Amino acid sequence: MKSTVRLLVIVAGLFIAYQMFGLMQAKYAAKDWPSVPGTIAAVSLNESKQIENKEIDGLRKQHEISTFRLKVRYSYRVNGIEYLGERFAIADKSTESRQEAESWLAKFAAGNSVTVFYNPQAPADSVLLK
Repeated sequence: MKSTVRLLVIVAGLFIAYQMFGLMQAKYAAKDWPSVPGTIAAVSLNESKQIENKEIDGLRKQHEISTFRLKVRYSYRVNGIEYLGERFAIADKSTESRQEAESWLAKFAAGNSVTVFYNPQAPADSVLLK
């Protein structure tokens, strides 16, 4: 039984390391992506709530945590071809701060001009934040 648990922990650790390595590779590759002007077509804020149990002053209390993610759609042109993008950032970008989420909404409001970073080998692959 203990060897099974150890094996599961090792496999989980390797999986997490693999995921982190992939993310680091993507961020490294994107650091040199060129940019073009773009326009925000649509934006919304997704809020997910999670209940967390915490012990405060010896008492177990439930605490609600909200996580915000920006869902965005934007257009941009590369070599005269128009593209539509939906990727906000290379890595999953979320926040537990309503204030930060609302600042994203203001900055990336529909109709706003933005800088779009795109993959020169595959221009349909793009982000707003690297």
